[in-house]
Amino acid sequence: MAEALRILADEVLPVTPVIDVARAEAEHEPLTRGWGMGPLWSGSLEEATAVLRRSLEHERRRPDFRYFQIDIEPKKFCVQLDSMCGEPSTVLGKPLYAFAGYRMWRGADRVFLCGHERATL
Repeated sequence: MAEALRILADEVLPVTPVIDVARAEAEHEPLTRGWGMGPLWSGSLEEATAVLRRSLEHERRRPDFRYFQIDIEPKKFCVQLDSMCGEPSTVLGKPLYAFAGYRMWRGADRVFLCGHERATL
């Protein structure tokens, strides 16, 4: 889990575009409708990492936990064509795989974060 969070903070988020609050809300809205994502949260990178760590730790203890996956989600899942976000996911299940996903966007002075309905953001 520590390595997944390090990759997200040090390698993925720095290459995503900086967006403002309105853009973060626009990116979040279809995720709420289509994927049942919880509310949009924002704070410093350190706060976001601590919040995400709590959720991932909870998921790591599930009996169907497989591994963490960190992606950069480009155009196909985001509203604007130039939008990208970090997507930390917990891969669950055996033999069928499911995932519990989160989305993280970089703002000028904060990070925006949302998670699936069970997330503890």
